[in-house]
Amino acid sequence: MGKSRLKNIWIGLVVCQNLIYTSFYYFNLNWYTEFIEILTLPLIITGYLVVTKKINWLLLTSFFLGLAGDYVDTFHNDNQDLVVFLNALNLGGYSIYVIKGIFHDFSAKLVLGLSIVYTVLYFLIFMILSTYIDDLSFEVVLLYNFFLGMFSVGCWVSFFKNRNTLNFNLFLSSLATILMAILYVVDEFIYHSNVIKFYGIDILFMLFHVTMFNFALTDQHKLSEN
Repeated sequence: MGKSRLKNIWIGLVVCQNLIYTSFYYFNLNWYTEFIEILTLPLIITGYLVVTKKINWLLLTSFFLGLAGDYVDTFHNDNQDLVVFLNALNLGGYSIYVIKGIFHDFSAKLVLGLSIVYTVLYFLIFMILSTYIDDLSFEVVLLYNFFLGMFSVGCWVSFFKNRNTLNFNLFLSSLATILMAILYVVDEFIYHSNVIKFYGIDILFMLFHVTMFNFALTDQHKLSEN
Protein backbone atom coordinates (compact mmCIF):
# COMPACT_ATOMS: atom_id res chain seq x y z
CA MET A 1 0.00 0.00 0.00
CA GLY A 2 1.33 3.42 -0.98
CA LYS A 3 2.26 5.99 1.65
CA SER A 4 -0.24 8.49 0.25
CA ARG A 5 -3.13 6.03 0.56
CA LEU A 6 -1.99 5.00 4.02
CA LYS A 7 -1.93 8.68 5.07
CA ASN A 8 -5.50 9.14 3.82
CA ILE A 9 -6.62 6.08 5.78
CA TRP A 10 -5.21 7.59 8.98
CA ILE A 11 -6.97 10.89 8.28
CA GLY A 12 -10.17 8.89 7.79
CA LEU A 13 -9.64 7.19 11.15
CA VAL A 14 -9.27 10.56 12.89
CA VAL A 15 -12.44 11.86 11.24
CA CYS A 16 -14.33 8.68 12.27
CA GLN A 17 -13.01 9.07 15.82
CA ASN A 18 -14.45 12.59 15.96
CA LEU A 19 -17.79 11.43 14.55
CA ILE A 20 -17.96 8.74 17.23
CA TYR A 21 -16.97 11.31 19.84
CA THR A 22 -19.76 13.73 18.90
CA SER A 23 -22.24 10.82 18.77
CA PHE A 24 -21.25 9.74 22.29
CA TYR A 25 -21.79 13.29 23.48
CA TYR A 26 -25.27 13.33 21.92
CA PHE A 27 -26.20 10.15 23.84
CA ASN A 28 -24.67 11.49 27.10
CA LEU A 29 -22.02 8.77 27.36
CA ASN A 30 -19.78 11.08 29.38
CA TRP A 31 -16.97 8.75 30.45
CA TYR A 32 -16.66 7.27 26.96
CA THR A 33 -16.82 10.77 25.48
CA GLU A 34 -13.70 11.83 27.40
CA PHE A 35 -11.90 8.62 26.48
CA ILE A 36 -12.67 9.01 22.77
CA GLU A 37 -11.92 12.77 22.83
CA ILE A 38 -8.31 12.29 23.86
CA LEU A 39 -7.59 9.91 20.96
CA THR A 40 -7.25 12.57 18.23
CA LEU A 41 -3.53 13.27 18.70
CA PRO A 42 -2.51 9.70 19.62
CA LEU A 43 -4.02 8.62 16.28
CA ILE A 44 -2.21 11.44 14.45
CA ILE A 45 1.11 10.65 16.20
CA THR A 46 0.78 6.94 15.43
CA GLY A 47 -0.16 7.70 11.84
CA TYR A 48 2.81 10.02 11.47
CA LEU A 49 5.24 7.40 12.78
CA VAL A 50 3.74 4.72 10.51
CA VAL A 51 3.60 6.80 7.31
CA THR A 52 6.62 9.12 7.55
CA LYS A 53 9.80 8.28 5.68
CA LYS A 54 11.91 10.37 8.03
CA ILE A 55 10.88 11.63 11.46
CA ASN A 56 10.93 15.37 11.93
CA TRP A 57 11.59 15.61 15.66
CA LEU A 58 10.37 19.20 15.92
CA LEU A 59 7.01 18.25 14.43
CA LEU A 60 6.76 15.09 16.53
CA THR A 61 7.55 17.05 19.71
CA SER A 62 4.88 19.58 18.74
CA PHE A 63 2.34 16.77 18.36
CA PHE A 64 3.18 15.51 21.87
CA LEU A 65 2.91 19.02 23.35
CA GLY A 66 -0.53 19.32 21.76
CA LEU A 67 -1.44 15.93 23.25
CA ALA A 68 -0.28 17.06 26.70
CA GLY A 69 -2.39 20.23 26.42
CA ASP A 70 -5.42 18.20 25.32
CA TYR A 71 -4.95 15.74 28.22
CA VAL A 72 -4.77 18.50 30.82
CA ASP A 73 -7.77 20.28 29.31
CA THR A 74 -9.82 17.07 29.33
CA PHE A 75 -8.96 15.65 32.75
CA HIS A 76 -7.64 18.69 34.72
CA ASN A 77 -9.74 21.52 33.33
CA ASP A 78 -9.13 23.74 36.38
CA ASN A 79 -5.52 24.44 35.28
CA GLN A 80 -6.16 26.57 32.20
CA ASP A 81 -2.82 28.40 32.45
CA LEU A 82 -1.04 25.10 31.86
CA VAL A 83 -3.43 24.20 29.03
CA VAL A 84 -2.79 27.49 27.20
CA PHE A 85 0.97 27.28 27.87
CA LEU A 86 1.24 23.76 26.39
CA ASN A 87 -0.86 24.76 23.39
CA ALA A 88 1.36 27.83 22.93
CA LEU A 89 4.44 25.57 22.79
CA ASN A 90 2.62 23.31 20.32
CA LEU A 91 1.90 26.34 18.14
CA GLY A 92 5.49 27.49 18.53
CA GLY A 93 6.77 24.18 17.18
CA TYR A 94 4.35 24.28 14.27
CA SER A 95 5.36 27.90 13.58
CA ILE A 96 9.07 27.08 13.35
CA TYR A 97 8.29 24.06 11.15
CA VAL A 98 6.26 26.17 8.72
CA ILE A 99 8.63 29.15 8.68
CA LYS A 100 11.64 26.91 8.00
CA GLY A 101 9.88 25.87 4.79
CA ILE A 102 9.68 29.46 3.49
CA PHE A 103 12.96 30.69 4.94
CA HIS A 104 14.81 30.55 1.61
CA ASP A 105 12.27 32.86 -0.06
CA PHE A 106 11.31 35.25 2.72
CA SER A 107 13.28 37.07 5.34
CA ALA A 108 12.85 35.66 8.84
CA LYS A 109 12.82 39.28 10.06
CA LEU A 110 9.80 39.99 7.85
CA VAL A 111 7.87 37.03 9.23
CA LEU A 112 8.85 37.94 12.79
CA GLY A 113 7.85 41.57 12.24
CA LEU A 114 4.48 40.60 10.79
CA SER A 115 3.96 38.22 13.70
CA ILE A 116 4.58 40.99 16.23
CA VAL A 117 2.11 43.30 14.46
CA TYR A 118 -0.44 40.48 14.31
CA THR A 119 0.10 39.67 17.99
CA VAL A 120 -0.46 43.29 19.04
CA LEU A 121 -3.69 43.51 17.06
CA TYR A 122 -4.93 40.13 18.26
CA PHE A 123 -3.98 40.88 21.86
CA LEU A 124 -6.14 44.02 21.75
CA ILE A 125 -9.14 41.72 21.41
CA PHE A 126 -8.08 39.88 24.55
CA MET A 127 -7.59 43.17 26.37
CA ILE A 128 -11.13 44.19 25.45
CA LEU A 129 -12.30 40.87 26.90
CA SER A 130 -9.96 41.16 29.90
CA THR A 131 -12.82 41.18 32.37
CA TYR A 132 -13.66 37.68 31.21
CA ILE A 133 -10.18 36.16 30.96
CA ASP A 134 -8.67 37.41 34.21
CA ASP A 135 -8.18 33.78 35.30
CA LEU A 136 -5.34 33.47 32.79
CA SER A 137 -1.95 35.02 33.39
CA PHE A 138 -0.90 37.90 31.13
CA GLU A 139 2.37 36.16 30.18
CA VAL A 140 0.66 32.94 29.06
CA VAL A 141 -1.89 34.80 26.93
CA LEU A 142 0.86 36.91 25.37
CA LEU A 143 2.98 33.83 24.58
CA TYR A 144 0.04 32.03 23.00
CA ASN A 145 -0.93 35.04 20.90
CA PHE A 146 2.65 35.57 19.74
CA PHE A 147 2.94 32.00 18.44
CA LEU A 148 -0.58 32.16 17.01
CA GLY A 149 0.47 35.25 15.08
CA MET A 150 3.73 33.67 13.92
CA PHE A 151 1.97 30.47 12.84
CA SER A 152 -0.82 32.31 11.01
CA VAL A 153 1.55 34.67 9.20
CA GLY A 154 3.80 31.76 8.18
CA CYS A 155 0.81 29.83 6.84
CA TRP A 156 -0.55 32.84 4.95
CA VAL A 157 2.83 33.68 3.42
CA SER A 158 3.20 30.06 2.26
CA PHE A 159 -0.29 29.94 0.78
CA PHE A 160 -0.28 33.30 -0.99
CA LYS A 161 3.25 32.70 -2.27
CA ASN A 162 2.17 29.44 -3.87
CA ARG A 163 -1.56 28.76 -3.99
CA ASN A 164 -1.75 25.01 -4.30
CA THR A 165 -3.53 22.17 -2.54
CA LEU A 166 -0.54 21.48 -0.32
CA ASN A 167 -0.34 25.01 1.09
CA PHE A 168 -4.12 25.21 1.35
CA ASN A 169 -3.68 22.78 4.27
CA LEU A 170 -1.69 25.49 6.05
CA PHE A 171 -4.29 28.13 5.29
CA LEU A 172 -7.06 25.92 6.69
CA SER A 173 -4.94 25.11 9.74
CA SER A 174 -4.40 28.80 10.51
CA LEU A 175 -8.11 29.60 10.16
CA ALA A 176 -9.01 26.65 12.37
CA THR A 177 -6.68 27.69 15.19
CA ILE A 178 -7.80 31.35 15.08
CA LEU A 179 -11.47 30.35 15.30
CA MET A 180 -10.62 27.79 17.97
CA ALA A 181 -8.91 30.46 20.10
CA ILE A 182 -11.92 32.78 19.81
CA LEU A 183 -14.40 30.01 20.70
CA TYR A 184 -12.16 28.94 23.61
CA VAL A 185 -12.42 32.42 25.16
CA VAL A 186 -16.18 32.45 24.64
CA ASP A 187 -16.68 28.94 26.08
CA GLU A 188 -14.32 29.23 29.05
CA PHE A 189 -14.89 32.81 30.16
CA ILE A 190 -18.05 34.29 28.65
CA TYR A 191 -20.74 31.72 27.89
CA HIS A 192 -20.12 28.02 28.47
CA SER A 193 -21.94 25.80 26.03
CA ASN A 194 -21.39 22.11 25.33
CA VAL A 195 -22.46 22.76 21.75
CA ILE A 196 -19.58 25.25 21.34
CA LYS A 197 -17.12 22.80 22.88
CA PHE A 198 -18.15 19.56 21.23
CA TYR A 199 -19.30 20.82 17.83
CA GLY A 200 -17.07 23.88 17.55
CA ILE A 201 -13.79 23.78 19.45
CA ASP A 202 -13.18 20.04 19.21
CA ILE A 203 -13.93 19.81 15.48
CA LEU A 204 -11.64 22.80 14.85
CA PHE A 205 -9.00 21.11 17.05
CA MET A 206 -9.15 18.04 14.82
CA LEU A 207 -9.00 20.17 11.64
CA PHE A 208 -6.03 22.17 12.99
CA HIS A 209 -3.89 19.10 13.67
CA VAL A 210 -5.08 16.93 10.75
CA THR A 211 -4.22 19.63 8.20
CA MET A 212 -0.72 19.95 9.69
CA PHE A 213 -0.37 16.15 9.60
CA ASN A 214 -1.52 16.10 5.97
CA PHE A 215 0.75 19.00 5.00
CA ALA A 216 3.84 17.47 6.59
CA LEU A 217 3.43 14.04 4.99
CA THR A 218 2.32 15.35 1.58
CA ASP A 219 5.24 17.79 1.50
CA GLN A 220 7.64 15.01 2.48
CA HIS A 221 6.24 12.77 -0.27
CA LYS A 222 6.64 15.48 -2.92
CA LEU A 223 10.19 16.24 -1.84
CA SER A 224 11.13 12.58 -2.17
CA GLU A 225 9.80 12.56 -5.74
CA ASN A 226 12.00 15.52 -6.80
